[in-house]
Amino acid sequence: MTARSPDAVLVRRIVLPLVVIAGLVILWDVAIRAFAIPPYVIPTPASVGHALVKERARLVENAIPTILESLGGFALGNLVAIAAAIAFVHNKMLERALYPVAVAVRTLPVVAIAPIFVLMLGNGYSPKIAIAALITFFPTLVNMVEGLESADPQALELMHVLSASRTEVFRYVRWPSSLPYLFSAMRIASTSSVLGALVAEWIGTNTGLGYLIVLTTYDFRTALLYAAMVVTSAIALAFFFMVSTLEWLLVRWERGGRGNRHGDGERAGPTDSRGCRDGRSRRRRRTGRPGGRRRRRAGGRRGDAARALRLSRRPGLRRHGPPARRHVR
Repeated sequence: MTARSPDAVLVRRIVLPLVVIAGLVILWDVAIRAFAIPPYVIPTPASVGHALVKERARLVENAIPTILESLGGFALGNLVAIAAAIAFVHNKMLERALYPVAVAVRTLPVVAIAPIFVLMLGNGYSPKIAIAALITFFPTLVNMVEGLESADPQALELMHVLSASRTEVFRYVRWPSSLPYLFSAMRIASTSSVLGALVAEWIGTNTGLGYLIVLTTYDFRTALLYAAMVVTSAIALAFFFMVSTLEWLLVRWERGGRGNRHGDGERAGPTDSRGCRDGRSRRRRRTGRPGGRRRRRAGGRRGDAARALRLSRRPGLRRHGPPARRHVR
């Protein structure tokens, strides 16, 4: 088996996006010069870069509140969504009662909700964090409920045979199966929290990148306006990268499958004319013979028994009540 070289992965993941961004910047500059667009409508890339350097102190000063509000809303929204998803999965009556309410709240426009939070919580960090948490909450709730309910039925049945408690089923089966769904939602929420903080800063504040964007729009300082948007985009990208790195560290069993889907990691090996990778794959495709079915059933039973034996030997997994009775055919 041959592995894809690190240089190729670096080119595909880092160099290629940078080349595309540079091409878009060049196209932006050429379009402004070709159509003679006034600088107060769309500034040139050079003027935006000059504003980034000249106004860097002001940009950093306004970026700090936005970062704090985004992080606070991201953490609060995800924690509440995870807790609500766990409650929904273990109590279907609660899910049927509160899930439509969560959907109805999500349909309300954020611009209309922001003044209400400002009136209720004041002009400090609290309304901004609350609005960012509200935007973050719904995607995480939906994905987390789906992830907790997507646990392997065979694993759940095995835990029932072992007389495991709800806590042990959640710890060993439901929680690991929900992590890919959770991090998919967190990647979306990482950028949505920045958007929520910006919307909240449009109302009732005099700091933050959202306030700076509104102020420069009214003053027709488009170069500083675009510079503020560049900083906002950089913050959102940094949050996205942090969540992706955390997923790579925690969801270790997803690395191989995701790498093969995207072309990273090891190659699967040579294939023959029928698409089979080796002799074992060819034997695996012979599903018509009854003997093959019996061997697969026996192998599946041996695999289930081995998994049950490994789980029963875990120190944290204890039996509750008498052992399950074995049915003999």
